[in-house]
Amino acid sequence: MNISLHLGAHKTASTYLQNQLQKNNETLLKNGINNLSPSMLRQNGITKAVAKLSYHGFNQSLFDETQSKLDKLIQIENCDTTVIAEENFIGTCGDFKGKDLFYFNAKASLGIVSKLLQKYKVTPFFALRSYETFFPSSYGEALRGCPTFYDFKTYYGNQNILKNGWFDLAKNCSEIFSLSEVIVWDYKSTFNSEFRNSLLDLMGKKNISKILIPYEDEVNTAMPHKAINLLEQADLFLDEKEYYAFRKLLDNRMTWNAADKFKPFNLTEALFLKRKYQSDIQKIKNNLSNVSFLELAEPRTFDSPQL
Repeated sequence: MNISLHLGAHKTASTYLQNQLQKNNETLLKNGINNLSPSMLRQNGITKAVAKLSYHGFNQSLFDETQSKLDKLIQIENCDTTVIAEENFIGTCGDFKGKDLFYFNAKASLGIVSKLLQKYKVTPFFALRSYETFFPSSYGEALRGCPTFYDFKTYYGNQNILKNGWFDLAKNCSEIFSLSEVIVWDYKSTFNSEFRNSLLDLMGKKNISKILIPYEDEVNTAMPHKAINLLEQADLFLDEKEYYAFRKLLDNRMTWNAADKFKPFNLTEALFLKRKYQSDIQKIKNNLSNVSFLELAEPRTFDSPQL
């Protein structure tokens, strides 16, 4: 059994890609491909169990139970490939709050995932995003999952981006899945249809892109500046229950305006973060022999959405 392990990352159009697979579940099954979405993994307690095993210490009984559940989800009759998609296997957007490490628990979590999948041939996949847009976007995502408000400085202030980043995540993945090819790419390429089809073919281990119905819905946009300001003000006057209801209202009722981007970095900071990202990509190419960085053109016909 081949396993294509889609690890996100967060705010890199991962949901957009997963939705195309989800929309084509029946077609995929007919062609020997089993698709395990994040919602399916979460409903079966897999994601929560991996978090418990990695954050709170190893428990053999919980591990065995989780492995049994996952094996049942994977081993579908007439399927030789399973796509497992779960960005929370490397952590959550909230993990950056107050931490100096980038996805601080990723190594432990990926170690558990690797052990759960040790009987299969695993190919990890994940997209990267330049830091000056990744952190503002992941901050908005973290606020969506938090019962109270905190400012961007609290979220990002302790990150030592010189010490670690995408290279370190790729290195951890490379070492944990040392016998596998690890595939990474810049998230903007996801919006290039030729790239997306090539990626889906790689995930499916066969030429499937020509038989899939295209997914044309919009991506999940980032929380804009206005919404963050509203949440900050609401936190001053509302209790926790009221704040939660207000945050859900913003999520469900407001149409985010991509033009109203949250930009906490000045031009000098943004340029530094962009150069750090470019440096990390080069380090991945030069130093990680089992990591393949997909070199494909970015979209030419339209700009990638703000995630």
